[in-house]
Amino acid sequence: MTMQPVGTDAIVDLSHSERTIIIVGLMTGLMLTVFDSTVVATALSTVVGEFGGVDHLSWVVTAYLVASTMADQAEPDPSTVSDPT
Repeated sequence: MTMQPVGTDAIVDLSHSERTIIIVGLMTGLMLTVFDSTVVATALSTVVGEFGGVDHLSWVVTAYLVASTMADQAEPDPSTVSDPT
């Protein structure tokens, strides 16, 4: 990978394998997000039933959103991870 100095005209020239790794990573993240949403949507009726009814549905959804948001914040931002070389 070759890079010009950081500035307004910074250009990154990625090889085919580097582009492939990036695309596979993005697709994997998207797939996991879809699976997560599918599992929650499927299990929501069971969870609400365990809590005793539809009047608790808002609490279940709120708890899921808070936990999901906290999990997203626990992952490091790729732009802040230092270069291992």
